[in-house]
Amino acid sequence: MAAYLVEHPALVRVLGFPLEPSDRFAWGFDVQASLPTSRHFGRVLRTLPNDALQFLLDSTVSLLRQELPPDVRFGEAISLDTKHILAWVKENNPKAYVLEGDRLDKNRQPTGDRDCKLGCKMKRNVSSEEANVETAPAQPPTPAKKPKAVTNFSSSDVYYWGYGSGVVVTKVPEWGEFVLAELTQTFDKNDVTYFFSLMAQVERRLGFKPPFCAFDAAFDPVLCF
Repeated sequence: MAAYLVEHPALVRVLGFPLEPSDRFAWGFDVQASLPTSRHFGRVLRTLPNDALQFLLDSTVSLLRQELPPDVRFGEAISLDTKHILAWVKENNPKAYVLEGDRLDKNRQPTGDRDCKLGCKMKRNVSSEEANVETAPAQPPTPAKKPKAVTNFSSSDVYYWGYGSGVVVTKVPEWGEFVLAELTQTFDKNDVTYFFSLMAQVERRLGFKPPFCAFDAAFDPVLCF
């Protein structure tokens, strides 16, 4: 956020930050000196209630609907996708010493993040030969003091502790791309669980159901249709 504001001095003025006058800049003030530190921005983002951010998104979409000309048909075509967010825990670091039986044990919560969850990022772009390979059953653990749990983890997939963020956007040619809805959940939730909540947000903010949508294969289940 701090870097973005430094690149957009006009936004710093509009948002009401106390400006530090300076003759060294064409806009009349030192942007970096007028902003809080990056550490403070990070602290605010961590503690700011999500309701406040959703309110800002509500207002943003409302203003866009008012300002954009009707012929751009704002929000009629949307796309939805999800992105994993890795938790800052040693279990996600392959170089950190963690017993393999513990690294992917969903019942053993990492000490570095008490809210994150273990989830799977499936690799869909694999060859048919790789897709047909079944994971071999785990061998009996040795030594017995630290037994390794038998799992059905696939070697073609990737497992993380963390979160997932789902976003719905719409693109307006010659204007830009705009976020219409956002939802962040723990990483143990599959992609389909984002669909209904995000679409409800979109319909509420736009006031109609978008007639054109672009989703990836994760949203193919009949439940969505």
